[in-house]
Amino acid sequence: MKTNRDYLIEINETEFHNQIGDDKKSSTVNFQNLLYKKGPTYSLSMRPQALNYCQNNKANNLKSLIVENSHFITVWSQTVSSENATNTDSTTSPETVQKVPTKTITRRYRGQTYEVEIPDYAALKKNHSQKQTQRKKYRGQYIN
Repeated sequence: MKTNRDYLIEINETEFHNQIGDDKKSSTVNFQNLLYKKGPTYSLSMRPQALNYCQNNKANNLKSLIVENSHFITVWSQTVSSENATNTDSTTSPETVQKVPTKTITRRYRGQTYEVEIPDYAALKKNHSQKQTQRKKYRGQYIN
């Protein structure tokens, strides 16, 4: 096993299977306390494309694992843990989340009457059309 960069680990297939144990057929594995999901498989001649895929993972702050056998290279990408996903969701401010307007209607089913809250698509369309009315002009022509 060798680590070329801080975001990339290259390992032989036999070493990889020795470390992960019984998860040989699984699409996700736990390797060095990180969860990895199986990605694309490349032929040995397509190594630059595999490294490019790893660079894209690095841009998303994910580590990559390259498993190499005698004929192919398989790239495994780190998955975002559920703890990290909830942290990123909680940082979203409530102002940026657009709420869908709702309305309450009365429905009747088999003699029973009850109220249901449903999305108000007419109000949503009205809000959307107001945003579209703000058009920009350039040299007398609308550009939006």
